[in-house]
Amino acid sequence: MPKYDLIVIGSGLAGVHAAYTPVERGLRVLMLDVGAVAAAQKEDDATNTFEEVRKTDPEQYRIFLGDDLSGIDAFVSDKGHGAAMTSGRRAYVTEGAEVYGPIKRNGTEVTQSFARGGLSEVWSGVSDIFDDGELSAAGMPAYSTMKKYYSNVIERIGVSGVFDGLHLQPPPNLDDNARELLTRYSARQNTINDAGFEIKQPLYAMLTEDTNGRKAQSYRDMDFWDNSGRTLYRARYTLEDLEKRANFTYVSGVLVHRISDDAESVTIMAHEIKNGEQRAFTARAVIVTAGAINTTRLLLRSFERYDIRASIILKNYCAVPFLFPARLGKHGDSKRYSYSQLAVHSLEKVNGMGQVYAQLLNYKSLLLYKLLSYIPLPVPEAFSILSFLAPALVLADIRFPSVADPDHGAILQKTSEGDQLVMEYPENEETTRIQKRKIDDVKRVLRRLGLIPLATIRNPYGGASHYAGGVPFSSEPTEGLTINKKGQVHGHERIFVGDSAGWKALPAKPSGLTIM
Repeated sequence: MPKYDLIVIGSGLAGVHAAYTPVERGLRVLMLDVGAVAAAQKEDDATNTFEEVRKTDPEQYRIFLGDDLSGIDAFVSDKGHGAAMTSGRRAYVTEGAEVYGPIKRNGTEVTQSFARGGLSEVWSGVSDIFDDGELSAAGMPAYSTMKKYYSNVIERIGVSGVFDGLHLQPPPNLDDNARELLTRYSARQNTINDAGFEIKQPLYAMLTEDTNGRKAQSYRDMDFWDNSGRTLYRARYTLEDLEKRANFTYVSGVLVHRISDDAESVTIMAHEIKNGEQRAFTARAVIVTAGAINTTRLLLRSFERYDIRASIILKNYCAVPFLFPARLGKHGDSKRYSYSQLAVHSLEKVNGMGQVYAQLLNYKSLLLYKLLSYIPLPVPEAFSILSFLAPALVLADIRFPSVADPDHGAILQKTSEGDQLVMEYPENEETTRIQKRKIDDVKRVLRRLGLIPLATIRNPYGGASHYAGGVPFSSEPTEGLTINKKGQVHGHERIFVGDSAGWKALPAKPSGLTIM
């Protein structure tokens, strides 16, 4: 008789919620994880606003750049969005990733995390609900079925915003830029809707009311740099709750490298990170939630599927900084939150999914030196201009849906040092043409609100840090690895996939809430 009823692999957004209900129902659950942690978490004692830190803290470089100043290199070396999220004090989030999960990227930008809590350690918490078309495209049940699961997670983690039929905390206060934009949108709503777009405040996995020992948003404008009061949800908060249960065991410092199964149980082979010692764990079933990339890697390796393309789906995004002339010379709110203030939704659908989801955020609490390369002036003059423009800068993070493509995927290959996942993601000219057209459409709509686009920065596939596919849903077994509607790997009923590796598409909307 196995010691555990269930093993969950990974402690990210998918893993902790995959474990939660089985633990509540009394099952003996083991979670296996590499589980790198930050040397020090600044979550409970920070009170200064961004402006106060910038003006008064002589050691502010520790916050913004890290003790090792690695936050500088992430930008001046143009290492991309993933490096920007996981540099400086947050470097632990990707610690060891190249060793534990080697990837040949071939022009893609893939960010992996083996940290306790995974990439939720650096996410912005911007959330949304998938509608029927988006759920269907991904391979999941209709919203009428999914609603109760959304409700369960929302109650567990705390989500703020407005969405009919769901119990949410009040939305956070908008800053002055967003209030002005929303006022202008209200005056032109019919015209903008006719152009195929709507603008509204997104949902956030962020508290606006104190809940379960976590604190409401305090509007310090430090959200990109700390999480004082645990305002923004992290997966490790749920993990901490689980660790209080007698029927839950968390083992960190181990890297799972193979799964095998028989009629009675599953066996997980892993090795200790510190000494390489091999360990075996058995249970009645396993849920693999290592993130779409590493869930795919692990299952390909376990079933000896080398040199066979698995259909990975990556999402890309485009960043467009805008100038809001109406806000020039105005200081702006110092009491604000840093994350996306508004979201631009495309009303036009393709494959059942909205063609665009754009987050609008003020650049105020992001560091100005990141923009220096876009100002063709000497550094002192460039900084003077940027400091004047910053309160009037609005950054649009424009994201697009992605679907499975026979030319896109990942191949697990053996090397002299082990194995590596080789990404194959050639540019699709038709997709690129459509995306450029939608970027132009977003620019036109935002011009109507008084925003002037300054540049267009198109990022590689994978740059949005949203991944799916590899082990997709299928009603029947196929030659490749697939799962049924319950998440069971075809032919291996004790092995479940519990993350977005099963999805057949990635909607443009943020996917974190649906992954949970």
